[in-house]
Amino acid sequence: MNRHLLNLSNAFYTLAAVAGIPALGGTLFFGYNVFRLQLLTPKPPAAAPHKSPEGVVDVVQDTVNAVGGILGLLGGIADAVLIGLAAASVCILAFAIVMAFTGKGLRMRRTWARWVAFLLTGWLGFVSLFAAASAGFGPIAMIALAVLAGSGYSIWVLLKCYGAETPALPPPAYAQPYPPNGPA
Repeated sequence: MNRHLLNLSNAFYTLAAVAGIPALGGTLFFGYNVFRLQLLTPKPPAAAPHKSPEGVVDVVQDTVNAVGGILGLLGGIADAVLIGLAAASVCILAFAIVMAFTGKGLRMRRTWARWVAFLLTGWLGFVSLFAAASAGFGPIAMIALAVLAGSGYSIWVLLKCYGAETPALPPPAYAQPYPPNGPA
């Protein structure tokens, strides 16, 4: 196998592990908490309107209802953030699985893996080019340029080295269907 293609395949495996292992942990953690908050938390009963002849009880009850409404709003915001984090973790995990299968497909020299890798590295190069152009001269621009160089290397491997085979052994002498003098 071509060493450049092997390097590219290993890079896809590495990126899949770097993205997938934390995403798996996040998916399990956030998914469990979403499940626990959505399904296992009982809904509070509706408060019955209470009007008392004393004004102090009404003020306390209205204050408690107002604080409860504010805390309910904050709980709804926290619930939405938790659902968003769970969805992001699931998407990153799915992307990591695609990266791992692409690395395996590149190692097995599959055409679909070549096209998926070409699309992923082309997209990554496009994004890093705009990140480098908009970041000016700083550490973010240097990181974006390094990613752009890696993306360019990946595209070069996919275009030039994908069909190149390593030198094969010469065919054995008995590869002919019949001996040189004809069938016996």
